[in-house]
Amino acid sequence: MIAEGVETAEQKTFLAASACDAWQGYLLSRPLPLDEFENLLSSQMLMPGTGPNPIRAQD
Repeated sequence: MIAEGVETAEQKTFLAASACDAWQGYLLSRPLPLDEFENLLSSQMLMPGTGPNPIRAQD
C-alpha cells in the first residue's frame, strides 16, 4: 500500500502502525521543478535510512 498526501508526522505514524511504509506528500517535500528534484534525489536527504524522513527500501 502507498499513501499519498502525507503532511504530518502523526499521519506517517498512523500509516506505519497500519502496515503502510510507502508514502509521499508535503512531509517529505513540496512539488519541485525538475532540476530541484534531481538535486534532492542526489542529496543525502533521500538516501535510504538517512535524513529527517528516511525512505525504507522495499523488500
